[in-house]
Amino acid sequence: MNEQEIQDLLKDALYSAGESEWVELGAVESIRSFEESGVLTDNKGLVITLTDGSEFQLTIVKSR
Repeated sequence: MNEQEIQDLLKDALYSAGESEWVELGAVESIRSFEESGVLTDNKGLVITLTDGSEFQLTIVKSR
């Protein structure tokens, strides 16, 4: 498995696992890849934006 596949898997899992809870909480506005978000890096990763404007980045780095 490569970084892209892990990124896609995590994005899908986050949406699937938390969708009903997030809808209830109204906390997550979007989950986008670094590429979709315009993050200038060669790493793969996700940007999680909350409805209050907070933003979190999850970087994916293959170690082996």
